[in-house]
Amino acid sequence: MAPAHRWGVWFVSRLKDSTGYTIMEERPVRPGTYILRDEVIVLDSEKDPDKLMRLRRIEVRLKEKPETIVFDTNNLKLAASTIAAIYRDRWQIGVSSQGHIVQSPIRR
Repeated sequence: MAPAHRWGVWFVSRLKDSTGYTIMEERPVRPGTYILRDEVIVLDSEKDPDKLMRLRRIEVRLKEKPETIVFDTNNLKLAASTIAAIYRDRWQIGVSSQGHIVQSPIRR
């Protein structure tokens, strides 16, 4: 069975601090923006070269707190700021499903 990314399925999730990876490419980021890093990586845990999947590791500065958050995605085409917005919207939907009222930007 082919991996989902070969079918056009992609994801955005959080990357654990303890995850080992190798940087394959560093993409340029605009100075002064909330995007701190945009890298193409492969996970160190994957030893089979036939199963290697290139991921993007995107580090952003939070607006509300003096912290950073790291996302990973298998989407290599969208802008880093778009990936960050997708994760933010995903988080808001998750919060709303826990009983909080949040307006979703998703339209039918």
